[in-house]
Amino acid sequence: LKAPCGSHSGCYWRMATNVKVAVRVRPFLPRENGEECVISMQDQTTTVKGNPAKSFTFDHSYWSHDAADTNYATQEIVHRDLGE
Repeated sequence: LKAPCGSHSGCYWRMATNVKVAVRVRPFLPRENGEECVISMQDQTTTVKGNPAKSFTFDHSYWSHDAADTNYATQEIVHRDLGE
């Protein structure tokens, strides 16, 4: 992310290093059961299925869609990473 750095000569943008972006995939709501999950995650990359598929990289990507998954992110994990 970039932020304006003021009106100094030659300085139009500087990197904003104090902003972190996280995304979390939640479980389906009851009305969504039976639908296809169109999101996949690998490390910090989140991919949305489609034609073409689109991938995004975040500081943190949390998979909380399926509690049985070995990569399931509990609320405690999210809080440890972001809330402390």
